[in-house]
Amino acid sequence: MDKQKVQRLVTTSRSLDKMKDPPEYVDDIIPNKTIKFRGPMRRASARAPLGTIPGSYYITGSHYDASPGTYSLMITRVSLGVTGTTAFKGTMYSWYIRHSREGTVDKIDFATPGREFRQGDMKKPIYSFGPGTVIYGFTGDHLGNGGTHVTFAQTMEGIVG
Repeated sequence: MDKQKVQRLVTTSRSLDKMKDPPEYVDDIIPNKTIKFRGPMRRASARAPLGTIPGSYYITGSHYDASPGTYSLMITRVSLGVTGTTAFKGTMYSWYIRHSREGTVDKIDFATPGREFRQGDMKKPIYSFGPGTVIYGFTGDHLGNGGTHVTFAQTMEGIVG
């Protein structure tokens, strides 16, 4: 009986990650869809009306670990800003992000005009969510002065997987 030798060749795609110190090759990540979140009416900034300026994004999928059909959202960049001068007397504006299943995840306060910028990546996202609804926006703790000379700016970028 003649025995045959069988060889198997397995290939994987790898890329050089220059952000590591020292740089090293890592397995490629399956491509995902990048999405951008803005304020109301798909604008990056809006004048302040009385009340909140909410936005939302619905993540479909299942809480069971079954694919396909389970999706997630990783927020990798957040840029916020509040501008105005006269409306900050006694008013604290806040930006919030919450998940329908997890509750409020983060709240950033603006007692004076300012900007907040946070940057992450796929390995270290700023926020990470499973199926449910993500709700985000600005609110004022004392809304008596809301809508007078205040502009909110909010943009987020995320990856849906």
